Amino acid sequence: PRVSFLDLEAHHCRFPCWADEPPMVGEPAFCGARTVPTSSYCEVHLVRTAAAVNPSRHLVQVSKREREVA
Repeated sequence: PRVSFLDLEAHHCRFPCWADEPPMVGEPAFCGARTVPTSSYCEVHLVRTAAAVNPSRHLVQVSKREREVA
């Protein structure tokens, strides 16, 4: 789900996206998925940003415990 800036809550992923569903089509938005503990991103976007910062690192290890809490 995409979330607008005004609708962000503590558990929402803050990875910037464009809204693709009405009524926000084409407007800036955020991912909105549940975040990984100690991060402001969900697991998918945490891996993506880590790979962008360090291309030699293909995967960020998220412990089983962290996935259960998320």
